[in-house]
Amino acid sequence: WGIWSHTEYHDLYLAASRILRRYEGVELMGPSVIDFEFQALLAILNSRNDDLHFDIVSSLLYVDRRGAPENRQMGLDTVDKVTLLRSITEVGRLSDDRCWITEVNWPLWEGPHSPAGKTVSVSEEEQASYLVRYYLLTLGTGLVERVYGWRLVARGYGLIAPTSDGSLRRRPAWSAFRNLVARLDGSVFHGPLPAPEGAFLYSFSRCDEEMVVGWSMTPGVRAELPRQASRVFGRDGQIVPAPNGTGVELNPSPAYFILEGRPEFARGVALVGQAAGGVEHHRHELLELGVEEAARVLVLTRLEQHTSAAHHELDQRVLELLTACGIGRDGAGVHVTQDDDVVVLEQLLAVGGHLREGREARGAFLQEVRRRREQVD
Repeated sequence: WGIWSHTEYHDLYLAASRILRRYEGVELMGPSVIDFEFQALLAILNSRNDDLHFDIVSSLLYVDRRGAPENRQMGLDTVDKVTLLRSITEVGRLSDDRCWITEVNWPLWEGPHSPAGKTVSVSEEEQASYLVRYYLLTLGTGLVERVYGWRLVARGYGLIAPTSDGSLRRRPAWSAFRNLVARLDGSVFHGPLPAPEGAFLYSFSRCDEEMVVGWSMTPGVRAELPRQASRVFGRDGQIVPAPNGTGVELNPSPAYFILEGRPEFARGVALVGQAAGGVEHHRHELLELGVEEAARVLVLTRLEQHTSAAHHELDQRVLELLTACGIGRDGAGVHVTQDDDVVVLEQLLAVGGHLREGREARGAFLQEVRRRREQVD
């Protein structure tokens, strides 16, 4: 079931890759290190075997031994762990910058079928809420392409429980996961909104609808929505009475608040949060800029903060700007890389055509970016 040494893994992976890479379009994924054991991941991705290469880095990033996904381990919560995973992937000698989470779940206490033991097992209700929150937290970073829950049907783990008479029972996690997909499939994530300590408000839009997903680590936390909600759905898709006003009560079970009116970001400029070093651009300030000037602010700020932790957040904002401007939709294939800011700008300017001054102005702009990048490096 497992690999006992790096040498054994290298031999197995290389033997498989020699066969699979004969076929055009095949991508290889590994090394599938389980849990938060990134020291093993670092060792494999930086080994001196140049025949080894991972097109996608896979991680079985379980956090169940810490309870809720927001809990910390060695100072790092789930978002921090995902950020570290992506950073290790980007600097690895044998990896590109793509990563997937290929397993996650919370074990259940079901008598003899409790594989992780009673001390770390949770109830079915907790499992459902934790899974939804894990997906929101990890995919909301923009740093992992996919997240897979394990598994569909299983005693002690799955979304569906096999019963003694051979029938199948859908656990709460089934309904919670189905509702998550129904509410957020095809939406754009616009980042977290201000919320009290231990509470979370995540802003999404889809078509002409703005939605906020809210939850808290403890029951009964009061928070404020940007606007009043016209409809509210519970974690499993049930209709919940809409509150009067913008004040809402959050609980560990996530709720979906559909806001009244049109989305504030319908004008097509994404938001930028606070970057390291005190550089901050508020929503209203960016909305007053033209698209090309907003692009300059986003990308040049990103360059100035290139060596800080803020570059991950700024990368996500650049992606949001591209999406909001209609760039990269319908298979246009705009790809933002971590280490090539000039390519980002060329795609932004060439595909969108936002610099109207022509080749001379565009060349001067790119020259300015290269100069700033050299200063950062």
